[in-house]
Amino acid sequence: MKTVHIHVGPHKTGTTSIQEMMRSKKVSVPDVEFLESPATRRLARLFSSGDYEAASGPLSKVVAAIRESAAENIVICEEDFAGALPGRGQDFRLYPNIVYNITALKSAFSDFRCVFYFTVRDWHAWARSAYKQYQKHGLELTNFQQYVDAVAVSDPWVSIVEQLKGALGKNFRQVAYSEDSTFDVRADFLKVICGREIELPKAPRVNSSISSDLLRLLELINQTGSSSFAKGRAKDVLAGRCRSKMTMELEQTPPWPPIFGKDFVVGPSLSALAERTRQRVRMQKQENLLPPSDIDLCSLQFAFMDADTKRPNTNRRNIVNQAHLLMHSFRGQPEICYLLALTISYLRRDTEHTGEARVLFHRLWKEHGEFLLALLSSRWLISCLQTFLDHGENENQRLIGAAGFFYANMVKIYEGERLIEGRAPHEVYKRTSPSKRTGFSGLDRFSVGETDLLLNTNVMALELASRDAIVGSILQEFLIRTQSAQTVFSRMDLSKEAHGRMVSPFENCWSFFEPPTEQ
Repeated sequence: MKTVHIHVGPHKTGTTSIQEMMRSKKVSVPDVEFLESPATRRLARLFSSGDYEAASGPLSKVVAAIRESAAENIVICEEDFAGALPGRGQDFRLYPNIVYNITALKSAFSDFRCVFYFTVRDWHAWARSAYKQYQKHGLELTNFQQYVDAVAVSDPWVSIVEQLKGALGKNFRQVAYSEDSTFDVRADFLKVICGREIELPKAPRVNSSISSDLLRLLELINQTGSSSFAKGRAKDVLAGRCRSKMTMELEQTPPWPPIFGKDFVVGPSLSALAERTRQRVRMQKQENLLPPSDIDLCSLQFAFMDADTKRPNTNRRNIVNQAHLLMHSFRGQPEICYLLALTISYLRRDTEHTGEARVLFHRLWKEHGEFLLALLSSRWLISCLQTFLDHGENENQRLIGAAGFFYANMVKIYEGERLIEGRAPHEVYKRTSPSKRTGFSGLDRFSVGETDLLLNTNVMALELASRDAIVGSILQEFLIRTQSAQTVFSRMDLSKEAHGRMVSPFENCWSFFEPPTEQ
């Protein structure tokens, strides 16, 4: 009688390494066949989701493959037979159907002798590794302790192992897992099956427990108000699944402080504003609090500001005082965010340290842009756009910085005025056409559903964003946040939908070119 060896995981215990060994065909064991196919993968996924009716087709294919095999020992390794990883689909129970799944498999494979293998890993190390996986997509829980509390109150493996032993008896095998760097789950698994050591090519260890610093970074990213797109990009970079794609095209550095007034005739009514414009950037003598321009910025990702910093009662004129205020603003955050804000503070001033601050500012965005997008508040995105307006290293960077700065601040101005008037940000308009004359001669009025102004504004902003990967990513992130926020854009779309204002030729002129129900 053939023996089917089924490794049922659980997740984060080396099943991926075993599967890759099986797929590679580089390991040959006499009279042992590794059965790894689309049918086994689909069967496991259907068991994981509880769709046992749909599993009958793949199950028949797997049974047929076992019968057709010339080997006496068949190895199947699918962690999803245990069930879904806690947190997937917002179900945090720890493998509640594992015994049912295993019993169903045993019954389906009744023509064969079945041996089931379950790997037991240190509970805390397993939970940290599972939480790292959850952080890739899950946003409901924002810290590790919440995840642990949602999954189990104490080490649950004892209970699960006892249940499996009761259901399988002598056909159950427990495989130990070690956190030691020399441990190879593939070798241990094959040793249990074959009863002897099997020589294997080295493979990278993929289930090491997540470090405390990386765990803290992932939690901070999930807690921010950034878009899911920005969070996903940052997590991919941190996990090493992709490298930063932000590049810049260098040109001549713009003059600093900016030159105003040369060959430009200011209208008399703007003379006061012109004077304020000339005073925007003043020469200042300030201390140099900046680190060396060639500092290892990666180290600052995993260094955190003091979480208990109190807000100082001081002004921002002196850079030392400004630094203390920033320490409070970024308390508990990675130092890399604080350094970015500090460089911006220098670049608002005309000091002898402008060159150093500029180098650091551009390095931060070029080397760690995805990470910054996921952590910075919208207020600091606007500050970065203004800094690119002033200090962009090519014309496109300065153009996008200018467009983003004015776009963001006009949204801020309009929404601020609305709140002063006491109107809710999500309130649908009671009427669809203007009831008053405009106070700005020459500016056209428009009615709900009869304009493409908002759409074209966003189209032009996104088009500009595409001209530079670095600054464009900041403007795009602000557009994504605007799309999901309650602003004039969402109110106009909701009002158009609520009042049924589908007026030709503006039927599809939604602010982001899709109805609000689809955003």
